[in-house]
Amino acid sequence: MRLIGDAHCLLITQSSHETLNVYTSCIHTLHEALQSHPNRKFHLSRLGQNPLFAVDESSRLLVAYGNSEVGSAWLWYA
Repeated sequence: MRLIGDAHCLLITQSSHETLNVYTSCIHTLHEALQSHPNRKFHLSRLGQNPLFAVDESSRLLVAYGNSEVGSAWLWYA
């Protein structure tokens, strides 16, 4: 989990061997966000087994870099 800005957080969970779920929510409503659908899903078959994630807190930009031959860089605004 990573704090973004003043009261928002970013949480990346692995729901299966092939799927990473990305949630963004206010700290106070994080439990409700985890009960709903994720904001974004990444498939490890496209990213590789050890993807790298970076967050720019000022612009709320998430970058996922896949280290496999199939994967590439993905940009996502939270």
